[in-house]
Amino acid sequence: MYNIIRGMPLYYTGPNGKLVWWMEGRSGQLGMEGFLMGSSYIFFSSTLASLTYVVPKIRNNTVRGVVSLLLVLLSAFTAMRIISTYQKKSGLGMRTFFSFM
Repeated sequence: MYNIIRGMPLYYTGPNGKLVWWMEGRSGQLGMEGFLMGSSYIFFSSTLASLTYVVPKIRNNTVRGVVSLLLVLLSAFTAMRIISTYQKKSGLGMRTFFSFM
């Protein structure tokens, strides 16, 4: 949000004429990158909130199990993407439960 407030551009045109909306390395951050990471955090939080508040209200056991599995997989995938982005941007290695490397 700080980058968006201080007037950071959402994207820029690279040397080959393509739009660049994700800066490589630790040099900085574009506005679109902030929006995407913020959306990732919101999606991760909403999958966990759905898992704790919506799933217990489902009466059919089969549907409850399928929805639970789907939400757990979506939250794990989102967490893996957030952590891998952090590792790429900061250069720091981090081992978690979701790290399979």
